[in-house]
Amino acid sequence: MAARRGHFMPVALLDSQFAALEPLGGDEAGAAVEVSGTVEEVVAQALRALPRTGGSAPRPPVLNRRTGSL
Repeated sequence: MAARRGHFMPVALLDSQFAALEPLGGDEAGAAVEVSGTVEEVVAQALRALPRTGGSAPRPPVLNRRTGSL
């Protein structure tokens, strides 16, 4: 984060953000993904954690660069 130019959050707040994380509750959908590997490993782990629905994946929202909205 320190190398990011113009980032809205100072590096000093990072530890408090991690300290505030809570595990998912039993009634909450989601998955914990270890992010210490390569990008490819993290993506593969995240994809394995997604439920298999047999259908196509939903399309992600697209940011309108002109208006800044989704």
